[in-house]
Amino acid sequence: MMLVLVVTFQAMAVAYLSSPKWKGLALSLPLPFTTIVLSLGDPVDASNVLSMATLLVYVSCVWFLYDKMKLTIVISIALGVLMYVLLGSVLVGLVPKTDDVFWMAIVGVFGLGVFLLRVLPRPSKPPYRTPLPLWQKLPTVFLVVGILVTIKNHLGGFASLFPLLGTVGAYEVRNDLWILVRTVPVLMCSLTVLIVVAHLAQGTWGLHGGLMMGWLAFLPIVLWVQLRVRKV
Repeated sequence: MMLVLVVTFQAMAVAYLSSPKWKGLALSLPLPFTTIVLSLGDPVDASNVLSMATLLVYVSCVWFLYDKMKLTIVISIALGVLMYVLLGSVLVGLVPKTDDVFWMAIVGVFGLGVFLLRVLPRPSKPPYRTPLPLWQKLPTVFLVVGILVTIKNHLGGFASLFPLLGTVGAYEVRNDLWILVRTVPVLMCSLTVLIVVAHLAQGTWGLHGGLMMGWLAFLPIVLWVQLRVRKV
């Protein structure tokens, strides 16, 4: 129920904000991530970090299928979600839960995020706000949340960035999918800070306390990246 409320709230923000800058900010807030990590109850580890790379595969897949292959947005999203599930299912059994792997994943994902922010083009199309009413979006939200609740234990830490919002978000920003694609590098540069703080603090303060401290470190960074670095 909490996942439904969180995703619906963010989906409304993405849908009804017209500016690409504010759409990107709404997509960048890791509210579903926090809710899913708490529901799993597992300590934050390398799988949570590498789920950002898996999310990058998802958004790249949707962009390629829709913009380049000219498939419909619904089919593109469905195939992207399938790719995420398959990749996460394989990687969850391969990624060790050691500190060494965690820190290597942090360095790799953060470095990739910085690189992508520098090279990816900014969204260039005019502001757009969807005319689709909320009541038509809710069935999709319920369906995607239901899928995640069913398979989240199978995905482990890779469930933490399952594209709950990305399914609705990809439809909402189909006019310029670079908004969605560029959101992932923003997460790679900012969410890694939240994850690092949570990882270091969870031994003393527990998972809830660690995530709370991570949010305190995360918010100033994502606002700075979104409003200063991106400048869209």
